[in-house]
Amino acid sequence: MARAPRSDQHLPERLRRNWVDRPVAPGDVIHARARIGGRGYESDWIVAEYVHPTRVVLRGGNGRIQSTYGFTSEGAVSRFQRGLEFEPDDLRESAP
Repeated sequence: MARAPRSDQHLPERLRRNWVDRPVAPGDVIHARARIGGRGYESDWIVAEYVHPTRVVLRGGNGRIQSTYGFTSEGAVSRFQRGLEFEPDDLRESAP
């Protein structure tokens, strides 16, 4: 039987380097970069919670920021919802 190609083949090489071909698990570390309001941020996020297939919670910034991802199914449609909790002073420099 032929094996299906890895699911990361559509990603650029810079993203494939650290690809993990399994679901995330509590305690996993995800390194991320973002640009908010013209300022660059780089941080490690820790998977704090993973409830397959409905919820993932990531914590970063020494616990000062939390991002929650929710997934629900409504018939043939999947709904994605993201929540972000943070300390306003941590992102104040990004505001115009």
